[in-house]
Amino acid sequence: MFWVLTLLLEEMRQLLFQEPITVAEKAVMYFREYWNMIDLFGAVLFIMGVILRFSSSDLIEWAHGLYLLSLIFYYTKLTFFFSVHHKLGPKIIMIGNMLKDLFGFMCIFTVFLLAYGIAVQSSVYPYGKDSAFAVFWGIFVRPFYESFGEPWMEEIGATDECTNDADAEWPYKRCPAQGKVIFALILKCLYIIFTNVLLLNLLIAMFNFRYTEVNNESDLHWKLQMFNVIQEYCDRPILPPPLIIISYVVTAIRKCMGTSPVTGQFRISLSERDVKRLEVFENFSLQSTRQSVMQHERKNEEVLEERIKGIEAQGARVEDRCKNLEDLIKNWRISSRYP
Repeated sequence: MFWVLTLLLEEMRQLLFQEPITVAEKAVMYFREYWNMIDLFGAVLFIMGVILRFSSSDLIEWAHGLYLLSLIFYYTKLTFFFSVHHKLGPKIIMIGNMLKDLFGFMCIFTVFLLAYGIAVQSSVYPYGKDSAFAVFWGIFVRPFYESFGEPWMEEIGATDECTNDADAEWPYKRCPAQGKVIFALILKCLYIIFTNVLLLNLLIAMFNFRYTEVNNESDLHWKLQMFNVIQEYCDRPILPPPLIIISYVVTAIRKCMGTSPVTGQFRISLSERDVKRLEVFENFSLQSTRQSVMQHERKNEEVLEERIKGIEAQGARVEDRCKNLEDLIKNWRISSRYP
């Protein structure tokens, strides 16, 4: 518990001690990094689980579920350390971009899932008094698994060990309406063909595009990730949680004594003086680069001119030799006619 509290305290420090002045700007800068959201959600879920555990014995199962969710978030955070690897780092970027594409794809997929789920559920079991979970299962869960190849034929076309009682309990002890089973099976075939052949291949094509896009600039993405890691850990305390509390105490003592270490080496906004200094540096760098480029071009022009002169001289020598050769041929012809 103390370890998670120190983690949450570190997240609060990152949120409050950022460069932007207003709290809204700090929150925007903090939640811009999805790794920060993973850390915060993991700590909050764990603390909520502790509260439920000690509040009532009836909520222990819920507390255990929150513990598991928190564990999932912290295991996911381990992939953050893959960013420093030049091969695994770009793969994290690929996964993040693919998840964005997956969200848009799921919006399209949900439309077809609802259309098929409602049509089949209302046609096969039209008069039953099913529970809310049974309706949810028939409209959402069953079509979702059917899109991945699970047919669930026993819930649509089965007639063994079922009853026509409208008050029969779920899961589907009632017999399906036989007059509409053929209609439902036709819809099932069309739905499986559409989702497995078209939509899933569309998703694979989207993922392939993202992979190619990131892989072509993998070195650039890896360097950017390395910079983000260095930037995050530059101002962090030296000791890890839960010993991080010692670093907080030492930092507070140094600040009270006026000897606190310099922080904020990576700036987001600059003062007018720093902006002017940066502009002078950029102009100087631009002029230096321009001069070096011009000198390089001049050297290339000089070398090119020398090569052209050399080629012209060689051409002149070739012409002289050709003329000498023509004279020799003429003299040979004359000597051969008049020996």
